[in-house]
Amino acid sequence: MNYDDAKTSARPFMKPLSTCIALVAAVMFFSCKQNIGTESKTPAAQYKVTVEKTSGGNVTVTPALPESGMVNKNTELTFTATMLGGYKFVKWEHNGADTGVTEPTYKLTVTQAVRIKAVFEVDGTPITKHTVTLTPPVNGTVTSVPEIPSDKQVADGTEITFTATAQSGYAVEKWTVSPNTALKTGGAEGSQTATITITADTTVKVKFKPTLTDQEKVEKAKEALQLSFQNGDTADNISSHRLNLPVNGLQGTKISWQSNGTNIIEIKKENEWSYGSITRPEENTQVTLTATITKGAASATKSFIVTVRGTNEDAVISAAEQAVRAIPSFMTKDTSPIQLRTKETVSVSNGSSSSSVEVEVTINWDANPAGVISVPNGTVTPHETEIKKVTLTATAKKGNAQTQKTIEVTVYPKNKEPDLQTVVANIINTIPAEIDADIQLPQAPSGYKLTWSSSNDSILKIEENSGYIETWDLVDRTVELTATLEKNAAGGKATKPKTLTIKARKQFRNGSDGSSYEFDGNKLTVHRVNGEPAAVYRVDINPTAKTITATLERLTYKDNSLMEPEEVAKQVFAEKEFPFNLQFSLLDLQQKTLVTLQDIKTITQQFPDQSNVTTDQELFERWIQMVLPEISYEEFSNKNAEEQSKLIKKALKSMQNSLYKESNMDENTPLTEAFVKMKENIKKSVTAHLEKKVKQVHIYQYRIEGDQLTFSGKPIPVSWYDF
Repeated sequence: MNYDDAKTSARPFMKPLSTCIALVAAVMFFSCKQNIGTESKTPAAQYKVTVEKTSGGNVTVTPALPESGMVNKNTELTFTATMLGGYKFVKWEHNGADTGVTEPTYKLTVTQAVRIKAVFEVDGTPITKHTVTLTPPVNGTVTSVPEIPSDKQVADGTEITFTATAQSGYAVEKWTVSPNTALKTGGAEGSQTATITITADTTVKVKFKPTLTDQEKVEKAKEALQLSFQNGDTADNISSHRLNLPVNGLQGTKISWQSNGTNIIEIKKENEWSYGSITRPEENTQVTLTATITKGAASATKSFIVTVRGTNEDAVISAAEQAVRAIPSFMTKDTSPIQLRTKETVSVSNGSSSSSVEVEVTINWDANPAGVISVPNGTVTPHETEIKKVTLTATAKKGNAQTQKTIEVTVYPKNKEPDLQTVVANIINTIPAEIDADIQLPQAPSGYKLTWSSSNDSILKIEENSGYIETWDLVDRTVELTATLEKNAAGGKATKPKTLTIKARKQFRNGSDGSSYEFDGNKLTVHRVNGEPAAVYRVDINPTAKTITATLERLTYKDNSLMEPEEVAKQVFAEKEFPFNLQFSLLDLQQKTLVTLQDIKTITQQFPDQSNVTTDQELFERWIQMVLPEISYEEFSNKNAEEQSKLIKKALKSMQNSLYKESNMDENTPLTEAFVKMKENIKKSVTAHLEKKVKQVHIYQYRIEGDQLTFSGKPIPVSWYDF
């Protein structure tokens, strides 16, 4: 059972707890399914030094480590272990391995990243312990090193470092340590860490505060918002039929779009996505797209000016290519004049209509040097004795669009019959050694026949004077292209082969959801529909077996940029821990002498989809009456504060009992202990998912059809939960 399954199985009276109670039960019992030194022009190399704190003693480092733990290379550090009462020092460990050092002092010269651990064990004498309570935080998480055991009993003299991590949009506001004499370092307002020394029963509490107003969140989302384009398009040149437009921004903002040229870019919605449906005009046209970013009552707008490429731009390119394609690569005294067409009709896609339009384009010709091939009639005047190279330039025009295409024609002299083998060698030498797109092949003039063949039609297929890449692959491949030149009336035949390299394709579509794949050496980046990178893999490609062996290097989580899997795991854990903290805070209200609806509101408004509950009656009906249906709001309102408090506590106790029952937990288990165990299970579940699934090497069978890359079975994951 996964977390969503557990949520849908929650009992009806537990609905107001949203994902919390069901998620708790699921994680409990179904988690298996789940700068030192001085600056210089060349900064000194630095390495991370980590001291793994454990129960039984403390470790000091000389010189003291900075908060980042980064230390200059070749720095000598001295680690000193101090035993607590009831413990003895055993040894030092270096990166998990025994150092052989059993003295409480250990020296190390830093030459690489290192983890140092002092190992202690009980010596048989009585151990004085104190209770350490970490009040579950709201809007963030707090971790401790060493970890506080489930019974919260910590040996006298233990140093514990607490680290506070705020949720997005929040920051550490205040640390409260009781007794305050326990605080050793850190713990100031806004500080991320606090180190305390346990000499008595101690309580630690961290308060987080919002760092941004809704308007500030909107402004940050506005600053980050950018358009992404497909198929090599840019803001100044859009030729695709679709422009993806995000509907969710940073900081939980929402985005809506407007176009000032709906006849060219029409805003449409499809499921959770918004996009611009593009109908291309004849001429390049600017369109302004305006995004409205909102969060609550706050809003801001941001405009993007884009240029939709006119169909005339494509028409002139296609027409120029079509015009020179008909020109032979060589001429002799026996060949007819060249046909220099002054009009070309081409078919061009106009975008979202999924149809093409026929466009007539004007062609003007120029010959350099002049006098050998006349324009526009195409008459050829060979030199008496010399071979002449003539560059013909076709200038295609339609409206404001114009482009040129050239071709070189070899004109053999009047009084010298060209050698076929020399001619065919010259022709094939014009073919590039590597291609990454379809290729146009030279033609022969009248009186000659030039044919082409490929050694592998499944890779490069020849049709008349065009070579089409029939299938793509993730690696370079070679084919042999052969030109055969014949002269009519039994004039002989000559052939010439050439090895062509078909370059590996770098980009592919994922036809199932519109995302895409981009290869760069041994790196594979998976892009979302909007073009943003979602995951990066290190890959090894076996073209024979058609497999990709992939190891995840980075991926995204929610609004974050690409991160290492371990960082994502921390985000996932923090997100899963958040509802537990709220749940604990809610149920812990039972300890108060007097509980009010306002107490409930303060906590429950932080649950997802609960901020719209504004009146006391709505709050009562959603959180109290759902558990105690026999009590109406009117009856509740007529009771005094003490009676209302009893009813609220009764509802909270009912919620707790239901939670324990769902979790098969003894009803006498202290609430704090229950939640400690549940959080431990969350951490174990997330860690297991990271190590056994996310970081594992996976092999995928791939198939390529056109520009689409697909995988047999499960596709390459782009989300933490896809693994």
